[in-house]
Amino acid sequence: MNKYLKLIFVVIIAFIFNIFDVYAEECDSEDIDRLRVLASNIKVSYENVSDMKTYDIKYLVSFSNVDKELIIVDSNYNQWDGKNAKDGVISFEREPEYSSIKYRIYSDKCSEKSLKTFSVELPMFNSYYDSDECKRLSKYNLNVCQEWTNDYIDDEIFLDTVEKYNIKEENSSFNIIKYVSSHIYLVVIAGVLLFGLVIFLIIRARKRSVLE
Repeated sequence: MNKYLKLIFVVIIAFIFNIFDVYAEECDSEDIDRLRVLASNIKVSYENVSDMKTYDIKYLVSFSNVDKELIIVDSNYNQWDGKNAKDGVISFEREPEYSSIKYRIYSDKCSEKSLKTFSVELPMFNSYYDSDECKRLSKYNLNVCQEWTNDYIDDEIFLDTVEKYNIKEENSSFNIIKYVSSHIYLVVIAGVLLFGLVIFLIIRARKRSVLE
């Protein structure tokens, strides 16, 4: 009987200490304000380090001014601890995604409080960029023909866009032909005047040469 009483007593004591330990990890308003100031100092940047020979597309993402009390967690629950920052900088390589990547800043002291959120968009390489269609329609500077983009582009989207501008090109050429055909008399008059001017200049040049 005494053994059971001792066991119950140990469990109760352990539970009490655990409660105190949990409350000790909570942050008060002053802690939160101080940590938010630390989080506000963080800056994020990225550099394209892709190998275009193999089309290995990736970026080097860097967070600077990361205090050792802070933790970075992304939307996929990857985590980087400020204690491992080198001179306050945390860097890692990452492949781009079509949607923006969320990075939230927490503290190791009160992890339930999100102190700041960063939204990072890493441009994707556009495989249609060097296509014949994009070269032919380069004057339009189409979104589907940009080398790097944050827009989702598949065959359907690309072909629909190209078709619209093909029609625009055809209409433009047709309008020019239509304008010329409807004003053909102006073209003829301009041609006659130009021909007459050339003949006049030739005759005048010959007269001068005879007089000399």
